[in-house]
Amino acid sequence: MTRSPCDLDGMTIEALQLHKEEVERKILAKRETDNRAVIDQIVELVNTHNIPVAELVDALGGLTIKRKLGPAVQKYRDPETGLTWSGRGKEPLWLRGKERAKFQIP
Repeated sequence: MTRSPCDLDGMTIEALQLHKEEVERKILAKRETDNRAVIDQIVELVNTHNIPVAELVDALGGLTIKRKLGPAVQKYRDPETGLTWSGRGKEPLWLRGKERAKFQIP
């Protein structure tokens, strides 16, 4: 499908912005339609060949599950400064090389 190009040089900034937004909407709609068609093809092939889901997932590189950690409970306190550390992340300097049990918050 060929169309004559728009006269972009003769358009105002506002008209260009509206044109850009329309093009972006059409690209998004086309991408969603294309993706749906590909997914439908994959589903059909998986069902036709009775491919187990686990085998398909492995072939795609497996699942990655990100754990959502809640707020960290503070486990250690520096008695001199009152600074605390939860045990997550880099060990603070005030605790480095020392016995952690002495700094545990009861």
